Amino acid sequence: FEGAAYIPFQSADFAGQLAALPKDRPVLVYCASGGRSARAMQALNAAGHPEVYNLVGGIGAWRSSGKPVVHTEPVAIP
Repeated sequence: FEGAAYIPFQSADFAGQLAALPKDRPVLVYCASGGRSARAMQALNAAGHPEVYNLVGGIGAWRSSGKPVVHTEPVAIP
C-alpha cells in the first residue's frame, strides 16, 4: 500500500520497530494470508496502540477481490 512502512514479523527487532510506530494514528497490518498480521495486530494492541486493523485474508484476498495494489518503496518510520 502506498505510504506503508515495512516491518517483517520475523525481524529480530520486531518489538523495537513496533515501539517506533506513532500511537496517535491508525495502523493497518497485512501479510500474504492474514496469519502473521493477526499476530502483529495482537502485539500492537498489547503495546498500547489504540487503533489497529488487520486485513483479513491478507493481500492475497485483497487481490482476489479485484482491488488495486500499489507498489512503492516502504517509508521510514518517523
